[in-house]
Order: sequence, then structure tokens, then C-alpha cells
Amino acid sequence: KKTSSNKNTSDGRLAMRLAVNIKVHSDLTLEEEMMVMKAKRIMEARLNSQGFKQFCTDYKFTYTTHTGRLWWKKYTTHHQVGFKYPNGLSGAGVYQAIMNGAETLTPIVDGVANIELVIDRRNKRSVLGYTYPNTAKQWVYSWLLRTTPERLAGNLAHEWCHKLGFKHKHRYNSTRKHSVPYAVGDYIAGIQR
Repeated sequence: KKTSSNKNTSDGRLAMRLAVNIKVHSDLTLEEEMMVMKAKRIMEARLNSQGFKQFCTDYKFTYTTHTGRLWWKKYTTHHQVGFKYPNGLSGAGVYQAIMNGAETLTPIVDGVANIELVIDRRNKRSVLGYTYPNTAKQWVYSWLLRTTPERLAGNLAHEWCHKLGFKHKHRYNSTRKHSVPYAVGDYIAGIQR
């Protein structure tokens, strides 16, 4: 098992560094193996960037709700500081939870994103991957391995956030993209919202 490599900053504080450890439970072609390695490097680099820390600590979003029907609708704009469904944590708390790397099934603060990856070879196009709360494994559909390493890295980060205990609504709604798994996954993938 890999451990994170933390370094001292110029003012003597310990800088957080998260290692990404991917254990693959499926046979991969050479191209797929290279894609997973590239995605691992992207995920590690982006999670350990100063930009990611700022992204988490400064996260806020705006959404609109309405009451009434047809032309009697009344719209209300809401401003929220922090992520949607952050388990009671501030943006800084979400960042700390991610950097701690303590998955809910093995809650050890080790500074490692432990990813147990399984490739699902079925031809499903509606979702990128999935996981379940009672297993350390996370699945990705094989077609995603033929896209870009950034997209794969984003999905690995999304599913791993579920392993940390972060959730989102299963049905689409306008705020789901602001949940920790979606927002972090999109950041890692380089998707701007």
C-alpha cells in the first residue's frame, strides 16, 4: 500500500499530498493500461494542485427554484456557499476529507486514494461508471477507456468521492452537478461549469 509524501512548506507547515493507488481487477489491453496510468497521473496532479485547494475552499453556486404554474410562476434565486450534500462540511472540510484519503470502508487517514477498479465490458452509454456503498470496488464502462485520460480521471475521482461518503441525487436535478462527486469529478476532468 502506498502512502502519501507530505513535504514541509516554506513556513514550516506540512503540505498535504494525496497519492493515487489504482488496483485493477480486470484484464486490460496495453492501450487500456496506458489510459489508466495517464488518468492516474492526471488525477494525482490535479488533486494536489493549489488550484484544487482553492476550488474546494471557495466553492459556491447559484440556482433558481420556482413556485406556481404557467404564467403565475414565481422564480427565486438562491446563492449557496459550499458544495451540495457535503456531509455537513465546509469547502475546506471537503478538501481535508479528500486529502485524508480515509474511505468509509477502511477509515484510515493515509493520504492515499485507494481505487479498486473493475472494467464493465457491457455496452452501456448512459453512464460512465458506478459503485456501491458496501464494496471498495468501483466500475467503469470499457468505452470510457477509449475516450480521453482526463475524462477517465474525472470519473475515477467522482466514484472515489462516493467511497469517501459523499453522495448526490440519483435523478437529475439542477443542483446535482454541485455535489462533491460531480463537482470534483468535473474539476479533475477539466470541465468548466
